[in-house]
Amino acid sequence: MNDTLTRPSRPTSPTSDPRDTTSELDPRAVADLVAGLSAPQPNLSPKYFYDALGSKLFSAITLLPWYYPTRAERSLLAEHAGPIAGTLGTGITLIELGSGSSSKVRFLLDALQAPNAYVPVDIDAVTLHQTAEELQAAYPDIPIRPRAGDFTRNFQLPPGTRRVVFYPGSTIGNLEPDERMLFLRRLADQLAPGEGMLIGFDLVKAERLLHDAYNDPIGVTAAFNKNMLAHLNRVAGAGFDLTAWEHEAWFDTERSCITMALRAVRPTQVSAGGRSWHFDAGARIRTERSYKFTVEGFAQVAGQAGLQQGQVWTGGGFALGWYVKG
Repeated sequence: MNDTLTRPSRPTSPTSDPRDTTSELDPRAVADLVAGLSAPQPNLSPKYFYDALGSKLFSAITLLPWYYPTRAERSLLAEHAGPIAGTLGTGITLIELGSGSSSKVRFLLDALQAPNAYVPVDIDAVTLHQTAEELQAAYPDIPIRPRAGDFTRNFQLPPGTRRVVFYPGSTIGNLEPDERMLFLRRLADQLAPGEGMLIGFDLVKAERLLHDAYNDPIGVTAAFNKNMLAHLNRVAGAGFDLTAWEHEAWFDTERSCITMALRAVRPTQVSAGGRSWHFDAGARIRTERSYKFTVEGFAQVAGQAGLQQGQVWTGGGFALGWYVKG
């Protein structure tokens, strides 16, 4: 559960009938669902958190007193925008992955010296272009070049002078270790020497703080988690009975991550893509892992991908690090 996950753009309703498959389905969503439910440990991609309602629920989560990552990262950007901009340099092309509403990047756009362009990248083309128009009006001297697409699928960086990839929100923590390495290497291989990535990542902290952040007592996170099923009912023709599942989240000390899942409260059946799956009461479907790092540990990950750690800014249990191609 992080700030900049890719968002499938087709909206849905939490009251979608799980048997309704008359609307146009997304073949990639169907394939993702079949692969996830067929895995030894059933799982769903966290990008399906984000339909119209899911985006609103996540925005509400970021305002909860128990959910610290968004506030911590915004505070880091507000406090250190000048030094960060100085580190990134002048005349850069700033490429933000999973830009969403582009709210955090404004701290950088206010501080950067003569940026060549800002390229927001998001799968939600409607929000992307609306936001780009607003930004262009607010920053008339900075070319805003929106790019719609799923940056998790063989994404090619756009051309530009001294490119800097901005990847905030600790979304890097939603990737499994092998996926994370492949993702970083794919981007690092496209960067020229001196170009790099500014990455936000969540730090290891007291287990109670992590638990409370993902199990708020008023149930917003639970609603956000379950809404994924309604979304998949619409875009993948899934047959989820929303009343048969409940939210769970816990800290996995071995992996150093929060795991979010949906647990069946009674036996239930799910059908999609011409296949069906039976789940006994107590069975879980994982919806997210959110890995937590140390600064030293993330430096090793970046180094294995071909990026050297530069300056790292920390505060509130969160980190923003600069990783440059040598």
